[in-house]
Amino acid sequence: MGWGSHFYTPPHCPSPSGFVKLKQELERRFPGALDVSGQGTPEVTGWFEVTVGGHLVHSKKNGDGFVDSDPKLLKIVAAIESCLA
Repeated sequence: MGWGSHFYTPPHCPSPSGFVKLKQELERRFPGALDVSGQGTPEVTGWFEVTVGGHLVHSKKNGDGFVDSDPKLLKIVAAIESCLA
């Protein structure tokens, strides 16, 4: 599990399960290949960011919203596949 993906969400996020659901889906798609972690942002609200291999690939703050559709998920999956290749 040397590959890492990090998610930044506020601790009082209206849908903290969004992180959990995304984590579970990515671990289902890439069993044993990921090191997924979450980090709260207590000083800032409204963040939900996904970093893959050190690169920001999804940002609610920058207009991507939550990962709530297949195109958003597939963008993250493609970034992971690229890192694992």
